[in-house]
Order: sequence, then C-alpha cells, then structure tokens
Amino acid sequence: MLMKKYFMLLVILSILSCSDTPSHTQDPFVVHFNSKESKAVLIGQKIDLLGVDTKPSADISHLNGRLVDLIGVSDSLYNINTGDICDAFWYAKIKSDNIEGIVNGKHVYEINDSDQDTSFTVNGNSIDIFTTDFLSIGLDHEGDLVGCTIDQPIVIKDKKNNYFGLVDLIPNQYAKKINLKDISPFFEIKSDESCFDKIKSITIEKNNIRLGMHRSWLEEKSHYEVLLTFANNRYSAEYQNVRTN
Repeated sequence: MLMKKYFMLLVILSILSCSDTPSHTQDPFVVHFNSKESKAVLIGQKIDLLGVDTKPSADISHLNGRLVDLIGVSDSLYNINTGDICDAFWYAKIKSDNIEGIVNGKHVYEINDSDQDTSFTVNGNSIDIFTTDFLSIGLDHEGDLVGCTIDQPIVIKDKKNNYFGLVDLIPNQYAKKINLKDISPFFEIKSDESCFDKIKSITIEKNNIRLGMHRSWLEEKSHYEVLLTFANNRYSAEYQNVRTN
C-alpha cells in the first residue's frame, strides 16, 4: 500500500510540473512532419481527416478499426485548447486507398514488432501478434512520469485467413478484474510503467488459440488465460481463469 501511495504522489507531481507542451487554438496552423514508413490502425468513434492547415476536410469515421499507411509524424507535440498534458498528441500523416491527409495522433496506433515471442505456426498457418503505440502522451514522456492513461491494443496477422487487424474483446467478469480502467473494446497486451503483460504459453485448441498470460503490476501479480477465436472474418478474445497474488 505504501508503494502505491508513493506511485500516485509521483504521478500527481509530474502532471503538475508538465507545462512545456505546445498549445494552439483551433485556428488553422501549419504542421511540420518527419517522414515515417510503417503501418498503423485507426481507432475512434469520430475521426476527422485534416488538410495541411489542420482544418477538417472529411469525416473518416468509417475507417475506425482499419489499417492505414503511416507516412509522417509531426516534429513536435500539440495541445488543442487545454493545458492538460494528457491531451497532448503528435499529428500523423496517413494514407489509405484514395485517402491521404492528417489525423490527430490520439486516433492513430502504430504497429510495432512484438517482444512477446509471438510468431508461430498452427497447422501450417503463419500467425503473428503485434503490439501498438498510439501517437499521444502515455505514462511517461522524455523520461518524466506523467501518468496519462493509454490503450495498447494488439493486432493479429493470420496468413491463412488473410486477416490483419484488431482483436475484439468480449466483456465478462474476468475482464473487469484484469483491466485497470474502463474495459477497452479491443484486447490489449500492456507494457508500460503501470504494468507489464507477458505471454507465457500458447496452446492450440482446434481452431482456437489459448494464451497463458502473466501480469506484473507494482507489487502485485496476476495469472490469466485468454481464448482467441476466429469467426465471421474477425478475431475475438475472452479472458478466462484470472488469479491474482
């Protein structure tokens, strides 16, 4: 308990000390980008595509959950009409089909190589699990603890089923136990200053994949299983057998 109180005090002090994030009004301004070449997934109920002057040019909310090409990231953080460090983000330049433009980085989750040893083969089918990072402030920034809440959904690439996308999370009693915040609509593998998830085992059960997971969180540890199922051209995940030390 003492360690938890100390952690929360550090979070509060760090948030109060962070005031150097660039702040802008909603008036148009030009964003400068560094080139990027990677894949990302868009997540958000309301996603605006912006022009070079950051003015909305189209509503692309229909691309929620879709993969896009990430081709640029702003060279600095931005904060629109608020002094809260947790609202700061990088702008992202994306491209998909006939769409190209700028998006608020809070909606953009860059796909990374996973350190979870999660490239495996099932009956000749190649499956990869990737982690993601969104282009906004998380628990730390440039070595300073700021304590902002972040989502870290995974992406599965399934060669046989021609699937490359997010994993829907089925809410249940175990999901409430294992999540440290409101339940996300997508399955996450956490890896940040608050907790660390590690895949300890992978078991194949017919067409399903069972992950044995271990979570470290401050002085607490959890062990749980996640059942991954592919149906109707979508992957879903369901927490099972949660034990907390």
